[in-house]
Amino acid sequence: MLLRILGIEDYSYKPELNIHSKYLDVVGNYLKSKGETDKKLVGIVPGAGNRKKCWQKEDFASVGDYISKKYGYGIVLFKGEDEEDILTDIVNLMKSSPLVPILDDSIFSDDLLYSVALMKRCLFVIGNECGGIHLATAVGR
Repeated sequence: MLLRILGIEDYSYKPELNIHSKYLDVVGNYLKSKGETDKKLVGIVPGAGNRKKCWQKEDFASVGDYISKKYGYGIVLFKGEDEEDILTDIVNLMKSSPLVPILDDSIFSDDLLYSVALMKRCLFVIGNECGGIHLATAVGR
């Protein structure tokens, strides 16, 4: 809308974050170790900088279980800073078994690009308005 006010009608910009193959390779090995190399994945980012903006954990768990049961997709949970409790609660609420790489392997908490590379492997990512969703968008998800 701001660009139209300035007289710029035809403008499209999609942010794009290219992921180095070393990150994609580590993610591939992680998925292989979990037996998830052939399964389609859907990401969930249930946190946000302001927890008042967050959708209910029960709702994320229900959506994850629905997608897993109806389509057979694997669910991957992502987090932001100090959100381990949210992931743990959602894992405990879910009937299916989501992947939680940030809790499985410290490499995912040591370097954000490993999580972003895993987001790139997902078909799509669901979440609150937060940094994780912006990163997912930057890799086309």
